[in-house]
Amino acid sequence: MYCTKCGQQIPDDSQFCSFCGAKVITGDTSHSQQYTVNNNGKFDNSFYHKKEVLSKSGLFSFKGRRNRLPYFMTAWVLNMIINFFAKIMVSGRLSSSMELGLFAALLFLAYIVATNISKRLQDMNINGYLSIPLVILTNSAYFLKEFGVVLIGASIVCNLFLIFKRGTVGDNDYGPDPLKE
Repeated sequence: MYCTKCGQQIPDDSQFCSFCGAKVITGDTSHSQQYTVNNNGKFDNSFYHKKEVLSKSGLFSFKGRRNRLPYFMTAWVLNMIINFFAKIMVSGRLSSSMELGLFAALLFLAYIVATNISKRLQDMNINGYLSIPLVILTNSAYFLKEFGVVLIGASIVCNLFLIFKRGTVGDNDYGPDPLKE
């Protein structure tokens, strides 16, 4: 069988993984079927990481690490939704209760963006709390028209850094390497 946390092959009668120390879940074979071996004979856990990003703890928790591709895909979807809501909100055609509801939705989405950025920063072994000013920077351009171009430019530079900067290889202060094979 395979460890549900690190994906290493372990003896069938194990109670704990000998590689990462995680408790072995017995009686549930759905996790062991997620792991495959790629053409080079190495462990491939890409399905597990995609499922982890979409889980409740993957979207709402500040803990852990996120590599470049899951970060980019999550950020792209969230930014499309936020842009849509923000354009509706600044159009000025909504009632005050509708504006309040959209503002609450934007705050909720900003929280999810902050968790995504935090995990990406932690993958580079940088404190995840720096995600808070980055979220403010990236989402305030719609509301501060005087500084909009400058804020959008700074946001683009920050996002390019988060997308293209490689994470720490191996374990770091914030958890195990999400690309560990």
